[in-house]
Amino acid sequence: KDGTEIPMFVVRRKNHDPTPEPCILYGYGGFSISLLPRFSVSQLLWVKHFGASYVEANLRGGGEFGEDWHEQGTVHNKQNVF
Repeated sequence: KDGTEIPMFVVRRKNHDPTPEPCILYGYGGFSISLLPRFSVSQLLWVKHFGASYVEANLRGGGEFGEDWHEQGTVHNKQNVF
């Protein structure tokens, strides 16, 4: 909404074809909780067997980039998260 770039972690096949594919987009931005990259068997199966992508967005309100990032997604700034 305000032009801020939102970082994200993308998991997909190495030989990714730029045609449309299934994708799970997950994001959480609240209570200063950080979403960091981690290994997940279910994500691996989703990518490998369905030729899909898994994306995890670091929404404002989380704690990934400090207190300022957290504050940008709380109370009166909540609309910045969506």
